Amino acid sequence: MNKESHPFSKIINQEFRNAGPSQHRVKYMIDMYLERWASALQHLLDAGNFQAALALAQNKQLLRQLLAACPHDSPHRTTVLKAHAESLQAQHRLQDAAMAYVAAGCLEDALHVYQAAGCWQQALSIACRLHDGNTGRLSPSVVRIAADLATELASTHRFVEAAQVLLEYCDDSDSGVQLLCQGQQWREAVRQAWRCGRDDLLETVVHPAAAARAAAMIHEAGDALLRCDKYVERWRTVRSKRLVMQVCDGVGHVL
Repeated sequence: MNKESHPFSKIINQEFRNAGPSQHRVKYMIDMYLERWASALQHLLDAGNFQAALALAQNKQLLRQLLAACPHDSPHRTTVLKAHAESLQAQHRLQDAAMAYVAAGCLEDALHVYQAAGCWQQALSIACRLHDGNTGRLSPSVVRIAADLATELASTHRFVEAAQVLLEYCDDSDSGVQLLCQGQQWREAVRQAWRCGRDDLLETVVHPAAAARAAAMIHEAGDALLRCDKYVERWRTVRSKRLVMQVCDGVGHVL
C-alpha cells in the first residue's frame, strides 16, 4: 500500500505545510490521531495555546497534569485550579473541590461547597475570613450561615455538632442545650446551661428530656421482655412437638 495514500500521511503532510516555523501543532495532531492525550496536551502548551490545552484537559481528565505544568506564578494557574475544582465538584468529591476553590482564591465557591458537604468547621472559617476579617466580631452574615449549618447538621442527626455551632456562633443557648439533649449528651447539656447562665434550662429542657428518655428506655425494655417471652414460648412449643415426633418414631421402629 502506498504510504502517501494513507489518511495519516495526508494529515501529516497537510499539517507540515501549514505549520510554518513551529512544529508543535503537527506533533499535537499526530498525538491526537494516536490518542496520546497527555503528549498532545504538552504540545499545545509548548505552542502557547492555553485555551485549547484547557479544553483538552477538561475533555480527557488531564486537569491535574495541566495544573502540574503551570508554574505557581503562571497567570493561567488560577483558571486551571477553578476548572479542576468544578470537575471535582461534578464528581461529588466536595471536600477536594472546596480545597481547590480555596487554592484558586474562589472563597465564595469554597464556602458553598463546604456547606453542601456538611464541613461546618471549614465553612465557618471561610465565612469569618470573608465577612469578619480580623475584627474578632461575628457579622450577621456569619451568624446566618452558622444557623443554616446548624439546621443541616440537626437534620442529619449530628445534634452535638449542631449544638456547638449554635452555642459558639449564634449565642443560642436554648436551641443548643435542646440539641444536646436530643443527642443524649446530658452532662454537656448541664455544663452549657450553667456556662451560659441559664440554669432555668435545667428545669425546662434538660430534666424533662432526661425523664422522657428514661421512660422511653423503660418502655423499650418492657417490649423487649414481651418479645423474649414470646420467643421462649415458641421455642417450648417447637421443642414439645419434636419430642412427640421422636417418641412416635421410636414406637414405629418397635412395631
